[in-house]
Amino acid sequence: NAYRKFRVGEYEPYMTLGTLQKRLGTKNQYNRYENPTGIYLKAGESCVVAVNGINSQYPVGLIIKNWLTNESSSSYSLRNGLNTITAKTEGNVFVNYFTDDFETAPNVQIHFINAPVQGYWDQETMTNEDWVELLKGRSKEDNTILITRSEHAQLAYPVSAWLQHCPTNVDSTMTL
Repeated sequence: NAYRKFRVGEYEPYMTLGTLQKRLGTKNQYNRYENPTGIYLKAGESCVVAVNGINSQYPVGLIIKNWLTNESSSSYSLRNGLNTITAKTEGNVFVNYFTDDFETAPNVQIHFINAPVQGYWDQETMTNEDWVELLKGRSKEDNTILITRSEHAQLAYPVSAWLQHCPTNVDSTMTL
């Protein structure tokens, strides 16, 4: 199943935002949405999430962000085993896993058992053919947000905009 890679994944830890901000010498915090899952939930929608590999030293959670309205994100703590999440807001689901021990902290395995899959495109592991497949069958009226990411950029636009402006060659869009 093409969507299996979004439903079941392994997620790595990232450097805490405060430490990254100090290293980069910036005034604003960096992106807290580093680990896209490809899952998209509507407000009030519930899903069961199986988790393995959380070390008690390193908390792991989920964040749901609605990029269309830019409303506040909602956060959920995870524990090893089964977790039931009921979305407070509509949006893309991200794994919230930050630690300054990111080089040695373990990856975690997360299985979104019954969650709707939106997908996302990652330049490191996917091709333009994967992009075309990801957009296949989507409506030009679909305003759910589809995430793309590369080594240097992450973009979040409605499916309708991707279909209109970048239906076949996302790789060149994401190359800086």
